[in-house]
Amino acid sequence: MSKTKHKEYIAFKCMECNIINVFPKARADGNRCIECGGVIGPIGNARVHEECKAYMNIGINVDTTELDKALDKAEILYKTFCNINDIAPL
Repeated sequence: MSKTKHKEYIAFKCMECNIINVFPKARADGNRCIECGGVIGPIGNARVHEECKAYMNIGINVDTTELDKALDKAEILYKTFCNINDIAPL
C-alpha cells in the first residue's frame, strides 16, 4: 500500500435517511448522521477532493471601559464575515 498526501477518510451511510457522511479515520468513531442525527454504518474508504475550513478564530482585545464600542465592532465584523461567506446572520 503506497503512502499518499491525502488524509484518510471513511464513508458512512445513514440507516435512516441514506445520506453519505464522510469523516476522517482518526475521529470516525461515535459519529451520527450530520443530516438527521441517525445511526450510520461504514461503507468504505473515501477521499475528499477539497477540504473546507469551517471555522475561523478571531481575537479582540478590549478595554472593559469601552465594552459598548467593542461589541459594536464585533457585530460589524460578524456581519462582514457573513457577507463574505454568503450566509445569513443569526
